[in-house]
Amino acid sequence: MKKVDIVIPIYNAYDFTKKCIETIIENTNLKEHNLVLINDKSPDEKIMPLLNDVKEKNKNLNIIVLENEENYGFVKTVNRGMSYSNNDVILLNSDTEVTKNWIEKLSEVAYSKENVASVTPLSNNATLASVPNFLEENNLPSFISLEEYAEEIEKCSFNDFPEISTAHGFCMYIRRNAINEVGLFDDDTFEKGYGEENDFSYRCVKKGFVHLMCDNTFIYHKGTQSFTEKKLELVNSHLKILEEKYPTNFAQTNLIVNTNPFKYIQDNIKYYINNKHRKNILIFVHDFVSRDNKLVGGTALHIYDLIDNLREDLNIHVCYYSNDGYKLK
Repeated sequence: MKKVDIVIPIYNAYDFTKKCIETIIENTNLKEHNLVLINDKSPDEKIMPLLNDVKEKNKNLNIIVLENEENYGFVKTVNRGMSYSNNDVILLNSDTEVTKNWIEKLSEVAYSKENVASVTPLSNNATLASVPNFLEENNLPSFISLEEYAEEIEKCSFNDFPEISTAHGFCMYIRRNAINEVGLFDDDTFEKGYGEENDFSYRCVKKGFVHLMCDNTFIYHKGTQSFTEKKLELVNSHLKILEEKYPTNFAQTNLIVNTNPFKYIQDNIKYYINNKHRKNILIFVHDFVSRDNKLVGGTALHIYDLIDNLREDLNIHVCYYSNDGYKLK
C-alpha cells in the first residue's frame, strides 16, 4: 500500500476538529502514514494549543502541524498541504469522523485501475456519495453507532466501486501521479471554496483519468446545515463557471443527479440496515391476495393496514397457503 498524507485544513470548529483527529488516531496507522494539520490562522485561540497538544502527546506518530502566516482560505490551504506532500493525499474536512480500515480500503480502490485519479467514500452528507438518501444530508440511525453503521455498510456492499463524474472534497483520496500531471486546485478562481474539487476532477477526466466511489467505506461528515444568501450566490456563481468551462463534464454530473445510477447502492444499504436492526413479525393467514383484487377479503385488508402502519418500525412477513404450497411475502 502507498504511503498517504492526510491533509486537514482547519479554521475554528474546535469540537469538530478535536473529534476528527481522535478518530484518525484511533483508526489510522500513523507510523506508516502522515497526518498534516494546517491551521488557517483561526481566530479561535484554542486551535493551535489543541494541535500542538495532539502532536506532543503522540510523539511516536507521524503528525505534522503547520500554521499559515495569514488566513489563506480553504483552497489555498489545501494547496499548501498537497505541495507539502510528495505522497498520495487524502484531503479531509475537519468536520468528519473516519472509520476502521478507511485508508486501506480507499487505497485499494485507488489502485484498482491504472487511470484512477481520486476515490470518494460513502457518507451521510456528500451529494453524489450520500446514503441512504441521494443528494441529502442524512441523519445517522439512532439505534446504531457510527462504527457499527460503517461495518454494516461494508458487509452489505456490492464492492462495485462505480465511476463518478466528480470527487467530493469532504474526503478525497488523490493519487500523486494525478496531482503531478493535472496540477493543484485552482485557488484563484475558487479562492473561497465550492467547486474547486469539481474543477480538479474535470481537468483529470480531460487527461484520461477516472474518479471512483468507494461503496464499502463510510465516513461521517457533519457538513453545512444551512447556506446563507451570500454563500448561495457564491455556489451559484461557481457552478456557472464550471458549466462554461466544462460543458460536457457538467452535463455528465447533471445526468447523474437526475438519474441517480447509484440508487441500488442506497436501497441496498437502507434495506440491509433496516432488516438487521428492526424486529421481525410473521403473520400466518389462510389466504392472502393483492388488495387490487376485487375478491380481497377483510382479513387481507386488515393485514395491509397493519403493514402500512408498522412498516417503519417492524419488518412484517406474511405466510399463507396457495395451491402450489406455502408462500411467504
